[in-house]
Amino acid sequence: MLNRPVSPAEILLPSEKIDIYKWAVVACDQFITDSSYWENAKSIAEGSPSCLNMILPEIYLDEADTRIDKANMTMEEYLESGVFRNLGNGAVLTERTIAGVRRRGLVICLDLESYDTDHTKKPLIRATEKTILSRIPPRVRIRKNAPVEFPHIIVLMNDKGDSIMQDIEKNKSSYEKVYSSELMLGGGYAEGWFIKDSAFLEEIISRINGLPKTDDMLLLVGDGNHSLATAKAVWDSIKDTLPEEERQTHPARFALTELINIYDEGLVFKPIHRCVFGSKHSLLDSFINELAVSDKDSYIKENASNDPKCSLSVKHRGRNYDIFLSDTDSVNAFILIDSILEKLSADYDYIEYIHGDEELHKQSDKDGCTGFMMPVLDKSSFFNTIAKYGVLPKKTFSLGEAEEKRYYIEGRKIIL
Repeated sequence: MLNRPVSPAEILLPSEKIDIYKWAVVACDQFITDSSYWENAKSIAEGSPSCLNMILPEIYLDEADTRIDKANMTMEEYLESGVFRNLGNGAVLTERTIAGVRRRGLVICLDLESYDTDHTKKPLIRATEKTILSRIPPRVRIRKNAPVEFPHIIVLMNDKGDSIMQDIEKNKSSYEKVYSSELMLGGGYAEGWFIKDSAFLEEIISRINGLPKTDDMLLLVGDGNHSLATAKAVWDSIKDTLPEEERQTHPARFALTELINIYDEGLVFKPIHRCVFGSKHSLLDSFINELAVSDKDSYIKENASNDPKCSLSVKHRGRNYDIFLSDTDSVNAFILIDSILEKLSADYDYIEYIHGDEELHKQSDKDGCTGFMMPVLDKSSFFNTIAKYGVLPKKTFSLGEAEEKRYYIEGRKIIL
């Protein structure tokens, strides 16, 4: 099994009578400072089966006990009441269009025995960011008692010629179109085609599994690092209780993901910004003082954002500043900035990790807040970057803005 990290999946979708617009909901780790977004999602989904009822949006982590129990109960109710339809074994070709830009993916299963958060073990499927440990336990509590999974995980393959997705698309007319819908709250438009031709699918999966490796890695987690780490933690907790034969095929050994070619034109890398709340005094002054110690050539300018040498922008007390870090690439800039903010942690209350420039500006306009607009990673060299650094600082990049993140649509059973 270790030589077969990618395999078909037994796909669940909502029954044809259910409105996909109300069913599909954005990833749970988005809009974590915007309660109005999730209230609007609740209003839209009201009265209809929805993935919103099977997840724990992270803005509600302080209500985890109640919400987790309710989410698990909802999964059971949906299974018993015929909410799901089982498409059988196969894969789903996805197309997501936002503002005229199309992104393609393939929903398949990953073998968790081929994945590890520890890059020193040289797993075939590799995490890309450090894990925030506090975010794992609530997700484990959902998954360990969950009969189904509806993930938002995106995994990246390195197919420079894009031949795999192009060959899948050539046969699109022969696939069953299983959904086509606008997505709520600015999510664009999503379409899906079910691929059930086992011979063709085996050929495609063999090509994916045979792609060239970088530092022994075949695939990288592009989004949903914590969700995949959760699935791995749950699998590791039960696998030793299973007989060897069952361990090879148990559904909890696998995780449903959307696989996207890193060269897909619709895949856009965005930085995840830092917003510091509750500053006790001038955090910016303290930050600059620390930069002077860490990098003698660092300096700051006000409103110089058109300068391509700018490493990051800071919004502080309604004014914009640009910080220049000489001879510092994007990853090292994250490392330096995070280390300084950690050192200054006594000077503020907490940090939020913000998706989207607009949201950062909105939060940074509040009293006592300082926003750090982080640099962008180069996606074309991403595999080599991970080979160099092993793992990136936590919350370094995002695949698009918050609305562009994956919506929960497809699922599968994970308890026998």
